[in-house]
Amino acid sequence: MHLPDALRLAVGDWAMVDLYLIATIPRPLKSLAKVVAIEEGKGVLSFADLSDGVQSMLGRLVFRHHRREIALRRAAKDVGDGKP
Repeated sequence: MHLPDALRLAVGDWAMVDLYLIATIPRPLKSLAKVVAIEEGKGVLSFADLSDGVQSMLGRLVFRHHRREIALRRAAKDVGDGKP
C-alpha cells in the first residue's frame, strides 16, 4: 500500500483500511490492519481477524492483479519493441 506523505504511520501502528476491490462497486471492504513494515513509502500491512475464506479470496485477488500487471507490462514492451 502506498503511504501518502501526510499519513504518518510507523511500524506497529494500527489503521482502518478501505479496500476498493471492484471498480464497479463503490463500497469498500473495511478492515483493521497493522503496519508490519515500511519500505520506500510503501506500507506492508497485516490484516486482523479475517476469516479463512476472506484471506483466501484476498490472496487470489492480489495474485490475479499482480499477474495482470505483469502481462500488461510485457504487452507494452512488445509493442515498443515492434513485436506483434
